Amino acid sequence: MKIVSFGGGCNVGQVEANVVKEAGGEFELLPELDYVDAAADRYNGVTAALFRRLAINREVFVKLPDCIAAARYGAGLEAVDLEAATDLGILIVSNHTYGPDAVSSWAKSLFHAVRGEINAWHQTVLVGDWRNDYPIISKPVSTLTAGVVGLGTIGQTLVPQLQGEFKRVVGYDLYADKSAAVVKDGLVELMDDFESLLEVANVVFIHCAQTPITTKIFNKSAFERLPKGAYIVNCARGGILDENALVDALESGHLGGAAMDVYGQEPPILDSRPFEYARTHRNLLLSPHIAGLSTEQARINLNAHSAEVLVRAVRLQQNPNLDWQEWPKSIANFEMVKGLPGYQDWKANAQPCMRWRLLQAGAL
Repeated sequence: MKIVSFGGGCNVGQVEANVVKEAGGEFELLPELDYVDAAADRYNGVTAALFRRLAINREVFVKLPDCIAAARYGAGLEAVDLEAATDLGILIVSNHTYGPDAVSSWAKSLFHAVRGEINAWHQTVLVGDWRNDYPIISKPVSTLTAGVVGLGTIGQTLVPQLQGEFKRVVGYDLYADKSAAVVKDGLVELMDDFESLLEVANVVFIHCAQTPITTKIFNKSAFERLPKGAYIVNCARGGILDENALVDALESGHLGGAAMDVYGQEPPILDSRPFEYARTHRNLLLSPHIAGLSTEQARINLNAHSAEVLVRAVRLQQNPNLDWQEWPKSIANFEMVKGLPGYQDWKANAQPCMRWRLLQAGAL
């Protein structure tokens, strides 16, 4: 087994190399894959590949003739051509376990920062504008209702952090797992539909996956349903939120504020409406898709877990009788493994990161 990382993950040491070597494999760190000028046999012998930023399409896959599994650092698979991978027999897996604590903590921090206009106060102190008679319009958090859209691993990690701080915590997930501990223990009140959550939430934390159903689900209509003065925090995927509609809602005064860690295009366009608005207003806070990497442990986990899930994928491809508990937790093109002996047990015990894929495909 030879696993190659194109571009590398976070610079926190030889984490991936150690994981692969412990599994009896060989690891090599290479620059981003050159699928234009590289010699035809440049990447022969690569069993599996980890990618960082490159769009992973058919042109890339054909340069890896011996590849049987691939993954990106992190959870997002928007840049992966799943149809091409499946055609070529390449199992695509993803890593959803590296930073739920980091993401949830960052989301909470963004909310408190934008609600309290902390960055703006910081700037006033720096320029010598020392006053404490500014109008304070924020209500106590203990009087607010927090809404969590997306109750997968990150959403379930966030919910207990909100308890005891907010008056009420409500959640919505199209594929909600009612057996999840946060639901069974009454830490979150499940809403029947998306609109019901919007009508009561004073702050909405977005932690759902981006799918055809959730793309731009936060649009003009959604923002209008929120109570006046509500806040939006998006640490999921930029495409879930209509950025122009968000700015419209901020400009109108209907929304009290928003914070974005993700964008419809990344790197984002610097003259886009959110950026132009944020330069002249205090109630829109931006960060550079850093939530999941905002702690050292999350960065270590990103590298280690990405390598681990890829090792599991290789072993599954090489051994169809592999015990289901040794399978990768999240397989994007799971149609490739439907006929394997462990599939039914793996599916029945699907983790949150995989359960929504199966439900959306009608496999659960």
